[in-house]
Amino acid sequence: MTHSGFKKPPSKAQLRARLDQDIDAFIASGGEINEINQGETALEPSGATPPVPVFTDTKKSRTPLDHVIAELNARRALKTKPRTNPRRTRKPQAKKRVIYDDFGEPLRTVWDDE
Repeated sequence: MTHSGFKKPPSKAQLRARLDQDIDAFIASGGEINEINQGETALEPSGATPPVPVFTDTKKSRTPLDHVIAELNARRALKTKPRTNPRRTRKPQAKKRVIYDDFGEPLRTVWDDE
């Protein structure tokens, strides 16, 4: 059996057992668990909305990196070789054509260079 070097993630049963141990340790140390009814919220019942964070920092200027991009493009251009010979054009292939008589029966086949 080969060892890949990666730890196996814990199974759901292992996670549940660890959570149960943590809960038991919390209660044993004097902790208390309060049950919250469905639909309740941690917000104050006064109806006031929580304050919205205000962005007080000034807008920072961006650093232009045009020279870095130009240098990267120049290096990329050196790596790619330009095509020295243009693409070859295919010669027209000869096509097989059937010649029929007046009654629609095939007489012979000929090859056309069209």
